[in-house]
Amino acid sequence: MPPPAARPAGLTPRTLVQAAHAALATRDAVALELIAAAPVDRTTREPVPAEDAAYGLAHARGLQALLRGDASGNNLLLAALQGCTGAEPHPAARDYALFVVSPEIELTLLHLAPDGEQFDRALTNALTLHRRYWTEVEANPGEPQDADPAGFLALGPLAWTALRHDHALPTAVRSDYLPASVIAAP
Repeated sequence: MPPPAARPAGLTPRTLVQAAHAALATRDAVALELIAAAPVDRTTREPVPAEDAAYGLAHARGLQALLRGDASGNNLLLAALQGCTGAEPHPAARDYALFVVSPEIELTLLHLAPDGEQFDRALTNALTLHRRYWTEVEANPGEPQDADPAGFLALGPLAWTALRHDHALPTAVRSDYLPASVIAAP
């Protein structure tokens, strides 16, 4: 990791989470090892932005812990989930947390649950909120997001659905946001 002064502008706890989701969806074991070992504290600015303090750092640290096989990551994810509903972040960051991040965390916590119906309900909710965020919410007033490529794929839900598939825990949910070829990839 570069020294703080030379840290790339786009490196944040959220981009670390997104990289983990991409690596999980593509089954990239080398990338997952690197992500699990990345120093999360070096990915945020000083002073720590409100969204990172509220949920971003806990989400990234919790996910890293799970990638290392440490179940204590669940407690960090629960803290991140609580932070998603707090009043601290800017309204645009709070919308993103409620529509995108919160459902991703819920799927993370449920991805190995034997109750397929519970996961499917959470997945359906995550996909509905994903669609709503990218088609209805204007993070910047007057700037619709419906053409933003980030909304074309539900990367977090895709990652957890693919991992569930790999553990022989199928889902009945089908969506254009979840390419079947990625979910079923070897």
